[in-house]
Amino acid sequence: MDRTRLATVRSLAQRVLCAVSVWLCLWAPLRSRAQSSVSKTPISSNTAPTPATSARFVFADPYPSPPGPVDEDLLGGLLLETRSEALLWFTLGTIAEERGETDKASDFLRKSLQLDPGNVALASRLASEHVQKQEHAEALRLLKDAAQARPNRPEPFAEIARVYLDALRQPDNALPYAEKAYKMAPARYPVLSVYVETCAAGRLSQRVEDTLKRTLTLSNTDPGFWLSSGDLFRNAFALRSPAPPKSVSERVDSLFAKALELAPRDVRCLEKTADHYAISGRLPEARVLYQRANSLHRELFRSHSAGVCQKLARVAALENDLNGALEVLEDLFQEQPLIPQARELAGSLYLQTGQLVLALGHLKLALEMDPRDLDDALRVLQLQLQLRRPAEAIQTAQYVQKWFPDSPNLTLLLAMALSEAKRPQEAVEAFEKAERQYSGTQKEALDAGFYLSFGAAAERAGLFEKSEQLLKKSIALDPQNAAEALNYLGYMWIEANQRLDEAGELIKRALALRPDHPAYLDSLGWWHYRKGQWKEAEEQLRRALRTMRREEAGEVYDHLGDVLEKFERPDEALAAWDAAAELDPSLVRAREKAARLRTHTPTDSDQ
Repeated sequence: MDRTRLATVRSLAQRVLCAVSVWLCLWAPLRSRAQSSVSKTPISSNTAPTPATSARFVFADPYPSPPGPVDEDLLGGLLLETRSEALLWFTLGTIAEERGETDKASDFLRKSLQLDPGNVALASRLASEHVQKQEHAEALRLLKDAAQARPNRPEPFAEIARVYLDALRQPDNALPYAEKAYKMAPARYPVLSVYVETCAAGRLSQRVEDTLKRTLTLSNTDPGFWLSSGDLFRNAFALRSPAPPKSVSERVDSLFAKALELAPRDVRCLEKTADHYAISGRLPEARVLYQRANSLHRELFRSHSAGVCQKLARVAALENDLNGALEVLEDLFQEQPLIPQARELAGSLYLQTGQLVLALGHLKLALEMDPRDLDDALRVLQLQLQLRRPAEAIQTAQYVQKWFPDSPNLTLLLAMALSEAKRPQEAVEAFEKAERQYSGTQKEALDAGFYLSFGAAAERAGLFEKSEQLLKKSIALDPQNAAEALNYLGYMWIEANQRLDEAGELIKRALALRPDHPAYLDSLGWWHYRKGQWKEAEEQLRRALRTMRREEAGEVYDHLGDVLEKFERPDEALAAWDAAAELDPSLVRAREKAARLRTHTPTDSDQ
């Protein structure tokens, strides 16, 4: 409640309390005495009773006001004393509400309405409270009492229709009341809206069209009325199937045109009209109007309109002009850098252009400004993992977990980041926590991909039996798409030089599902090496090199070097190990084998 309203309420309360006090202290006692004296006067049985003359009390008014028109609400109806008492309870209720005494305020306001059921505004307010509590019958009773007390006012009828339409979903029951309100006040937007929405819900398309035509003939100088009416009719016809004819769309456009005629230099008017064209799928017209709105905003306020700029960027993106959309946003950031929604939008657009680093920068800024946005946090984490920045991802996840400690998606991404950062034991613990969290709410998330990642983390932690169980579970959950899990389990056994026959079968099954996959060919070549089949090993490893990008081939070169050494081709083996060390600096063993070969130190082959 603002200060102006508070001052008004206090002044009204003081006046009412003063008037009631005077009435209670002076007028009521004197009137009761006069009535008492009349009742005590003896009446002779022989004479007709003489009417007693009650005393008249005249109070001088030092500042008399000229007679004015009497409020129509005071003509007839309630007695002045009853209305004064109703006003008193209303004022006391308002004061109690100001003090935060909601229960007491509600009691006072109900007493006021009982004394004056024709107080339409109060009846609507209390009815709204009943609707929120699902007490629809009581809400309708209050409103119908108000309608009976004020049959010439459209508001209670419109409110009754609104309860039937929105709360009870009964457009047939709403229609008579909405129609009655509309006949009384067709130019009032709340009345117009409930009537049009009721007709649309009742599939009375012709009535909606007739109402649109009538609305266009009204004389109304408020641009807001025409903007709201335009949204109302557009939404009403959007529910219609088949789509309305072009003439109807043109009439809806005319509503917005009337608003622009009344306020051609109003930013909100331009923006709302542009919204209409954007929603209607007419993007070029919308883009022009958004540009006009932003230019006018800069002219009037010497700054961009953040909301208009974001809408303009979205429209440009929908027109496949991503560069134009990003240019609008970057101009906005030069002036207003701390707008999280705009940063999110820029991040999404940079993602569409494939500029992941720029996308991550904007999304991180948005997250820093609003760390309680879980969706933003998940997108940032996914980008950090995609860009191979596990340390950053761990920091982000641990920071956001302060607000979302029970989010399984967040826990899962943290587990993946820990695994990438070569912190396998912590990763396994995080995977176990994510599994517990998903089991309670989202069991469908515990799919083959989850257990593949979990199994890989367990293998890196040296928990080979656990890893085997998890990988087999992944394969069982989705056998038709289990190539990666099959390869991972097979390669784990090959590296351990155990269960080679089973490992070979798993690798071959993976290749059957995804032929010529370079990682699976590498696994098959390494399996041949472990089996002592060096010729077949070289063949598969060279096939793998032909089908993969060179920058990803470090480990394959390392394996090839080992095979070539078995063939006693040291120069080729040395070149392969050098390539491995260059492409993947983490392959320390490749550098060690190359160094040993250069010094001609005899030693057993690294297996």
